[in-house]
Amino acid sequence: MALSMVHLLLARRWARGHKEYLECPEFYLGAISPDAMHIRFHDDKSRKDEFHLGNWGSVHEEKVHAYWREHFTPFDVGYGVHALTDGYWVPSVKRDFPDMVDPRCDVLIPALYYNDVSQTDFRLYAESPERPRIFALLRAAVPPADHPLLTADELSQWRDEQFSFYEGPCPHDAPVRHVDVAYVERFIDRLVPRLEQIMRRYFP
Repeated sequence: MALSMVHLLLARRWARGHKEYLECPEFYLGAISPDAMHIRFHDDKSRKDEFHLGNWGSVHEEKVHAYWREHFTPFDVGYGVHALTDGYWVPSVKRDFPDMVDPRCDVLIPALYYNDVSQTDFRLYAESPERPRIFALLRAAVPPADHPLLTADELSQWRDEQFSFYEGPCPHDAPVRHVDVAYVERFIDRLVPRLEQIMRRYFP
């Protein structure tokens, strides 16, 4: 549920400790790819948890582990990092900003949430010194032809939609109240060590 710049910057930070992934284009494509399910299902999110390996909204690292046991190319590592990021991201935002949560159903209020994350993602796109290199790698990535959940065409289309999204105007303009750049930076600082622990636990 984090937007693509959060996923890409977190993937980049994690990869600084894993040089085999740092300059690998397919790793970054994997890091945005669980959301490529929107190419097939558009605004229908009913199967989002399936494509996020059980981590859409809460953490289930054992499901990412099971995926990695069968699929462990650089693309797949990025895919699992994305899934885990969302598993931690949603509870973090709900815990830290309870006024963004609808108490009737314990979900984030879309109008409040997407206003903040959209503007923050556009700011990260505009200001991050890492972004030009990440996007150059992303453009060079070759989608896998045999992914178990998504087709190569869906993965390519989703990547192209991300390029178009950030080249256009931000869809929101109300003042950012909570999820700002500083919050994203703190989240990345917290999560990267957790990802290290998960990788060491499953792949010593």
